[in-house]
Amino acid sequence: QSTVTNTMVLKKIIYRSQAVGINTFVVDINSPSKKYAENIALIQSHDIDYVARIVLFPGGASPEDVNNHALLENRYQLMDYAVSLGAKAIQLDYVRYKPTQFPSPENAKKINAVIKTFHDRLARRHVPLEIAVFGIASFAPSDYIGQNLKLFSKNVDGFAPMLYPSHFMPYPYYSARPYQTILQALNALKMQFQGNVPVKVYAYIEASNYHYLSMAPKDRIHYISQEIKAVKEAKVDGFYVWSANNSYQYLFDAMGRA
Repeated sequence: QSTVTNTMVLKKIIYRSQAVGINTFVVDINSPSKKYAENIALIQSHDIDYVARIVLFPGGASPEDVNNHALLENRYQLMDYAVSLGAKAIQLDYVRYKPTQFPSPENAKKINAVIKTFHDRLARRHVPLEIAVFGIASFAPSDYIGQNLKLFSKNVDGFAPMLYPSHFMPYPYYSARPYQTILQALNALKMQFQGNVPVKVYAYIEASNYHYLSMAPKDRIHYISQEIKAVKEAKVDGFYVWSANNSYQYLFDAMGRA
């Protein structure tokens, strides 16, 4: 949110994004503000769609969090505010338990019940709901964090699996194979649905290798290009690009050479 309210920085990102054909910005909403609303309108005035990202349970939920009505009401209000600004979709992140949660199939059922309340409220306003999910959930349900894509598919309109090669273990192996890592994960996701995923899939890729930030510029560009190639060959609905500090120079370079 601090980036989107910095008008000078935002204008530079918009300019470079338009030059390479980027059509969507995922923008955090933590608290409403006049500047936030003004700059969301600025984004939209350049024919770029606004997807609002809301962190549901920071760091992952505790058993108490999933029944915390005050916390959930706060997230509903953020969602309603984003919709009032013209959000094309709401994206929930940290839609899960902490990894230390005792494993049980019930975890996903409880998380799904929370997701359903958001989906039901959004459906009345004809706004899609997306959820960002761990890369591991692309391969099979996780009884620890409570993410089960087949179960969730009934109450979402899109999955955004976070397929960062540098986050797979052992990371030296997967970081060296961004194309293979992402393609394998997306194919595994599709196989959970026998090849017919009933919702949209927008893969999250990373703008830099998280563990090797000193990579040479040409290697960074190649890394991103390989990620994008994998997403395209997997024939999903698109991709989002994660950058912890909102630095997209190498993404723009990679897309500009495509």
